[in-house]
Amino acid sequence: EERYGNPDLRVMALSLKDDLLEIPRLDLQSLPLTDGQRTELLRTALADPSRIDGRGYVVVPFATRLDQLSPLTHNHKIHHVEAQLLGSNLGDALARVYLSQAGTGVVVNGDGERVTCRLPALTAVLNAIVGDQRVFAGNVFDGDVYLNRRLRDRPVVNSGWQLGINLRDEAVNQDLDLGSLDDLRIYVYYNDYTEL
Repeated sequence: EERYGNPDLRVMALSLKDDLLEIPRLDLQSLPLTDGQRTELLRTALADPSRIDGRGYVVVPFATRLDQLSPLTHNHKIHHVEAQLLGSNLGDALARVYLSQAGTGVVVNGDGERVTCRLPALTAVLNAIVGDQRVFAGNVFDGDVYLNRRLRDRPVVNSGWQLGINLRDEAVNQDLDLGSLDDLRIYVYYNDYTEL
């Protein structure tokens, strides 16, 4: 802190549609797909039986990269994460998603060197924001209900992330209809330092 000052808090916003599944923006004839067409492709991808793991959860593996972060910053480490479900028929204001990290992490230190590490696998259970709802049965939830610090101080850049959606035995997800999901967003809040 004497050398670089206090860390800044930033956010990496990841879209299931755009970033994790990379739903195309063009069709086979290189014509633009409408947002509705892309949403249908998202729903089809989530319904693919190959996405179901041995526990019966829908899983989406993904990676984060250094080029998603500012080149003038370093030491990117997770502060907390949040998730948001967007759609039309997602049930009540209670839903949960799982976010796991198990791959190789990369941190650029203050000297510009890349330091790699492989930490034990860890899963965070996130209370997801459903639409813009933070209210259930007339009660407003505290904001801390939605932010999860379980992955705190782990590298933001990691090769082995996994998003999990449990419709099988997560009680609060029984009214969640993935056939009406428009997108799922993951917000990775992280600390970093800016170059001198």
